[in-house]
Amino acid sequence: SLNLEFESKHFNFYSKKADTSVLENLSKSLENNYSRITENMKTNFESKIDVFIHPNIKSFHNAINVPDAPDWVVGAANKNELIMVSPLNPGSEHTYESLMKAIVHEFTHTVILNFRKKGLVGLPNWLNEGYPYYEAKQLTESQREIVHSNLLNNTIPSWNELEKADSFQFGDLNGYPISATIIEFLIESYGIDKLKQFIIEPENVNRIYTMSKEDLEVLWLKHLKTELESN
Repeated sequence: SLNLEFESKHFNFYSKKADTSVLENLSKSLENNYSRITENMKTNFESKIDVFIHPNIKSFHNAINVPDAPDWVVGAANKNELIMVSPLNPGSEHTYESLMKAIVHEFTHTVILNFRKKGLVGLPNWLNEGYPYYEAKQLTESQREIVHSNLLNNTIPSWNELEKADSFQFGDLNGYPISATIIEFLIESYGIDKLKQFIIEPENVNRIYTMSKEDLEVLWLKHLKTELESN
């Protein structure tokens, strides 16, 4: 029931007539980030990506076959496909502005699926969600402060806990901003190319970073502590 209403260089947008006014802004948000993210991950798309914008939260949750999903679930991605609720009707947990970032988050998932031959098999949740959260610049200063307070109170979840959590538990654990700080640490310390290799083959962490996952985790916690002390 969603019709092709707008096209940009790399995307086709499908929506109801009532949501056509937001499609140009969504396309700007995506096109402004397209080159950076595809170049970071050294990948390219052979065809345009389809973007489906649903008119409200209920219709979006039905479209992804999770009718009871919480309101913070506003986007989804498949290979060459983005699905999201309209920024004109974002529900109780999001705003127009946050959905302009959420669409970039979902696009980054599509980028991962574009170069990762195994799909999401074997990809830890924090790696799969942290990188899109980082690229979409969704990590706010207030969220960073919450991560710092988790660190001070010894309530920060371990990488293993984040890996074992299902999608909803992951959100409850503050998994998105915490994972973005892990990605930030990995990129600042070791570069984007190693991160791409890590996304492709997380089981080979020792070869990619010349240390175990546990040692990397310790260094990330030290990095967070240093960041906290310098504020």
